[in-house]
Amino acid sequence: MRDMRYRDSPEYRKRKLEYMRDYQRKLRELAKTNPEHPRAKRYLDYRKKYQRERHQKLREKALSLFGSKCFLCEVDCKATKTKLELHEIHGKRHLNEHLLKATKNPQDYAPLCIHCHRMVSRMMKVFRLTWDNILALKK
Repeated sequence: MRDMRYRDSPEYRKRKLEYMRDYQRKLRELAKTNPEHPRAKRYLDYRKKYQRERHQKLREKALSLFGSKCFLCEVDCKATKTKLELHEIHGKRHLNEHLLKATKNPQDYAPLCIHCHRMVSRMMKVFRLTWDNILALKK
């Protein structure tokens, strides 16, 4: 049996991480070129399940932080079972786990139902509106 200190060394961890990244890259390529391959199917199924679980956890955490009402149309997304998105007011990034952990300024986000989020994104992109313009349109 190998010495356990070997696995704690930075060199071992670095090699292991490189191997894992290379393996993941090969799986992604296999899934693109031959999605019917058993390994590719297993990889794609795992990714779907992982993403679904991750998004569900993020959505629950966002609901607990910001409530379930849409900021613009004031529809209760929990009651209507509408998907709730969080729109970052001062940037273009979508909400992710790191942003939720680092959310010390909840006023930087506005909870929007998926319909309002889609329209706000389109209006900001097409008409080059800012969040202040959107708030003025709401009034």
